[in-house]
Amino acid sequence: MEILILASAISLAGAIALIRGFQFAPSELSEFELARRADEGDGTAAYELYRRPLLPTLSGLRSFKIVLLTSLLATLLVATHEWWIGLLLLLAIWLATELTIAKGWLASAAHGLQRFLEPRIITTVRHASSVLKHLAPHHAALRAQAIGSREELVEVITHDTRFLTAAEKARVQSALTFDDLKVVDVMVARDKIATVDVKETVGPVLLDKLHKDGHRIFVAVKKDLDHIQGLLYMRDVTSGHPEIKTVADATRPLAPRVSQDAPLSEILSAALLTGKQLFIVIDEKNDVKGLITLADALARLNGSPVQRELALNAEA
Repeated sequence: MEILILASAISLAGAIALIRGFQFAPSELSEFELARRADEGDGTAAYELYRRPLLPTLSGLRSFKIVLLTSLLATLLVATHEWWIGLLLLLAIWLATELTIAKGWLASAAHGLQRFLEPRIITTVRHASSVLKHLAPHHAALRAQAIGSREELVEVITHDTRFLTAAEKARVQSALTFDDLKVVDVMVARDKIATVDVKETVGPVLLDKLHKDGHRIFVAVKKDLDHIQGLLYMRDVTSGHPEIKTVADATRPLAPRVSQDAPLSEILSAALLTGKQLFIVIDEKNDVKGLITLADALARLNGSPVQRELALNAEA
């Protein structure tokens, strides 16, 4: 009989140790990052999203089981021995359990048992949430969560209402997303480019037209934008030079061309390498799709709206 009692006591102590080894701490990743990873097919992130709302209840249920089993162990020992002997046995078993837990001998067993039981426990908790939710601690310690991706950081900045001004948000977000932008995202579209035909005569009619357009630089074309000849500067056609009789006489060399699919950062390097600030944007078929300036790229990097009137007035 004594052996049976001791075996039952040791079994209860082992169960307590195993349950104490269960961990119901949330992942350090935020819900935004977990959702992003789950959308990409990460099963671990999807499971964490599923279990996270139940973690407080699971933690409370774990504590309840430990208290219940400890009470059963104490009752068993005290009821079958002199009360002081029962308490000594309880103390000895408790010390042995603490030593076992401290040595980490049960850690792997507890982890494996938790992986096996947790899906079933979660199902039970979900079905009985109206009752079991009362086991959850009322006050949980705040846990700092790591920012798991640049996308999440942008999302956090967007919804911040305590620290950053609107201008500061725009600058930080632009810096964070600058590498994701392509030339096509910032360029002046083809139908908004100011053009002038190279055959036009430089005179009052043309000058009046150019002044009304309000730009300092025009794209000189032969019929249309698919036949760009160069760039026309207002200061060249208003200089009064006797040799400038047509737009072709004042047209400067072609602006460098960049692909619409190139990263926006390429404009910075292209400007440094060529000494130019204005670029013609083309597609994979070499058709003209738009125009972009260094000012456009820098404005987006700084978080400022791109000023289209300045884009067409930049020095090439």
